[in-house]
Amino acid sequence: MKVAITGSSGFIGRHVTPLLLLKGFSVHPLKIDLLNPKNVEIQLQSINPDILLHLAWETTPCLYWHSPSNLVWLKASLDLIEAFSKQGGKRIVIAGSCAEAVPKTLYGACKESLRLCAMNYLQKHQISFAWGRIFSPYGPQEKGERLIPSLIQKLLTSQSFHCSAQDHVRDFLFVEDVAAAFAALVASQVEGTIDIGSGVGIRVGDLVAHIASFFHTPHQLTFADAKESADNPSHLIANTKRLIEEVGFQPKYSFQEGIENTITWWKNEICH
Repeated sequence: MKVAITGSSGFIGRHVTPLLLLKGFSVHPLKIDLLNPKNVEIQLQSINPDILLHLAWETTPCLYWHSPSNLVWLKASLDLIEAFSKQGGKRIVIAGSCAEAVPKTLYGACKESLRLCAMNYLQKHQISFAWGRIFSPYGPQEKGERLIPSLIQKLLTSQSFHCSAQDHVRDFLFVEDVAAAFAALVASQVEGTIDIGSGVGIRVGDLVAHIASFFHTPHQLTFADAKESADNPSHLIANTKRLIEEVGFQPKYSFQEGIENTITWWKNEICH
């Protein structure tokens, strides 16, 4: 079966393609301007895919929460879904976000709007639909401004790091496991919303201290706690029941292994 994939060169997407190939799929990255619906329609016609995996979106750290480009990506995603359905596609899997629980951000609101619109449209057109709700992925090649890479870079260069939300709890999953979960979801017939995470909450302050222990540099850390707000809830943890029982997915990497792999990658980037 043919799988068309958006965001194939991104943080998660770069790991998905080889996993889909191992499962016997023919993989076709959509390397075009996705914001141009005519180009999308032409390429989908040339590929004629059975399945669409849509990972692409605005992800610039900090900016994406309230960026107007979320509206552009919402429209482009709806155009993509419509074009795929007109081609006779059979199944769509889309990357969502735990930020959907935070609808007061434009990013969260647009992701949730896409989920609801896609669910209703595809149900009417009898196209299988799954929504992979991502929690907190981490690993090599993550954008350097995000929490874990930012911390590692500062520790490697003997700079101080201030943890401003030490008591918040998040669900971290190594990026290769996130990609494997999407590959498994594509290959399954499971429909609806599937949380993609570890199912285990980790206190951010504990995460920061754990990473610092690899460098023996606790003196470089300072801690504070942010107040819970509508756009920054204190707890975001995946419910992995459907991922485990229906999709049949289990993570390959322990949290310790994922962190060690991430630190090793950044050491090679900065020190060589």
